[in-house]
Amino acid sequence: TFSTQLVDGVHEAVGDVHEAARRAANPRRWDEEDGRFEVHASLPATLLVRAPGYAPALHALADARAAHGAVVVTLRRGLQLEGVVRNAEGEPVADAQIYLDAVPPPAQYLSNAAASSGLDGAFVLRDLPPEPRNLFAIHPNYAPAWQTVTPKPLGAPPIEITLRPGGTIEGRVLYGGEPVENALVQAGPVGVVGVGAPGTRTDAAGAYRLDNLTEGTLAAWARLEMHDASVPLRQPQSVRRAVRELHLGAGQTRRVDFAFEPAASAIVGKVRVSGAVPYNAVISATPLDGVEGEHWSGPVDIDGSYSLQGLPAGWAAVTVTLYRMFPDSDAESQEFPEEAVFLEDGERLIRDFDFELPG
Repeated sequence: TFSTQLVDGVHEAVGDVHEAARRAANPRRWDEEDGRFEVHASLPATLLVRAPGYAPALHALADARAAHGAVVVTLRRGLQLEGVVRNAEGEPVADAQIYLDAVPPPAQYLSNAAASSGLDGAFVLRDLPPEPRNLFAIHPNYAPAWQTVTPKPLGAPPIEITLRPGGTIEGRVLYGGEPVENALVQAGPVGVVGVGAPGTRTDAAGAYRLDNLTEGTLAAWARLEMHDASVPLRQPQSVRRAVRELHLGAGQTRRVDFAFEPAASAIVGKVRVSGAVPYNAVISATPLDGVEGEHWSGPVDIDGSYSLQGLPAGWAAVTVTLYRMFPDSDAESQEFPEEAVFLEDGERLIRDFDFELPG
């Protein structure tokens, strides 16, 4: 017994099913002894095949003539990761969330395994491909832990994961000297891809506290949502973010405050890539004059418009990044060369950007 599903790792967000698959009521299940299946799709598309005991497989259906008739999908026997989570005293930790790091689409469909540790701290992830991955363990009472692992056949020695208490950061978020309520504050280790960034919201006094953070070098950041009343449909239109880097030891508490100064300038306009509206694009601006550690970003809307609000006067570097939009490339993103713009105090600068895709 196996299931097939059409996925699109290029033009759809992670986890979305291709529209053709929805029309065909996929996933489809088949119990044919000879392993035959039939799928109706609008091409190009990617076929995802899963079966108990096997690692998932992807098969590209790019050309209608080539896809017509028999398509052979070969499945490999799946491997597994078995392990146990303990604390520093050697006691088992129950209810730890175990997961593998994210991978660029469409490969994320091949390894989305996750598990929770039992009362004895044990967990198992099954039907995995053989490639090495980063394994993470998360528990609210401990700092996150991770290690690079390679899936093994059944019977291999279990992986040992040790969770330890982490450090704490606390402080306030201010805008123009006044407390900001409901601002998002997050922190995560520098240089580690895949580990979650714990977050919290500030209270009415602008105060926040983050516990059990990983010891070592961390980046902490606060986000303010900057709204443009002239474009009410997009909420938020842009985000202003301040970043602070710090070193945190186990059991240590550090104070990190974020003080934003009011700014009234804005950049608005439209983005085109090779003459068309880009799919899944983000525009960002970094001030070049005197605002250290702050960054503005926002989405490019479905009509190509964007709005970056609350920027300071002076020079800023503007960058457009496209995510997951290349059918014939493994690249997850394409960042176009930054352009420098100058903003007068309180100016609403209209600036359109037109880029060409390489090649």
